[in-house]
Amino acid sequence: MIDPLDSALSPAERALQVRARDLADAVIRPQAAETDRVERYPWPVVDALTQAGFMGMTIPAAYGGAGHSFLDASLVVEEVAKACT
Repeated sequence: MIDPLDSALSPAERALQVRARDLADAVIRPQAAETDRVERYPWPVVDALTQAGFMGMTIPAAYGGAGHSFLDASLVVEEVAKACT
């Protein structure tokens, strides 16, 4: 299903959103219930987010970050939250 708000996103923003959604569906959603049940910090999720370049996204490139916008970071957070808040 296509979100009507997606039409306001640039192709790069849509691609980032899809990457985040795919990661959330493949890595986060399958272990979300178990993570909640055992109340353990999800280090495998943090590792996957780090490897995907989704951690520290808004840190400027001059300081070693990716230099993404807050909109980019929000798109990623939204997809992650859909899988496990």
